[in-house]
Amino acid sequence: MAIPVNRNVGRATTGAQIVIDRQRFNQAFVLVEAISPGKNPQIWNKALLRLGLAIQEDARLNQIKRGPSIKAAPLKSQLTRRTGQLAGTIRPDVSKIPRELDVFTDSPYGGVHEFGGLIAIPAHSRTSKKGNTHKVKSHTARFPKRPFLEPALEAVVPRFPDIMAAVIEEELR
Repeated sequence: MAIPVNRNVGRATTGAQIVIDRQRFNQAFVLVEAISPGKNPQIWNKALLRLGLAIQEDARLNQIKRGPSIKAAPLKSQLTRRTGQLAGTIRPDVSKIPRELDVFTDSPYGGVHEFGGLIAIPAHSRTSKKGNTHKVKSHTARFPKRPFLEPALEAVVPRFPDIMAAVIEEELR
């Protein structure tokens, strides 16, 4: 629905000022005010939760690719799923809704995959395929940046107007 506007040249500026005539379009104003987080948080709660779940799903299913096997070498630019442990920890934090939405992982290695970096590997023992045990000295391992949350966010956020419209439609029934 297009809302007609009054276009007036501003007195102190050289640009145009757009003023929406509230008298003529009060119904549109009432609807916009009704969905503000302060006046109607349940709409925002539902919409942001659905957005968070959509980001979670996209990260799990589209951004973290299933690897050929648990023993396959990782890809350089794409995060691969071997055990599913990282994907299983991705979730939305609903405690701050409707003010903000966080989708996160509390996996100890989630951050290093998202942003890249170094991880300190403590000294340990390793058993070879032949059954021989070897001592491994402490060292650092460099992980390339293989983001999975940010690309999921970028893929899903454009769908937010449709998510919001669906929630409003449900609430108006």
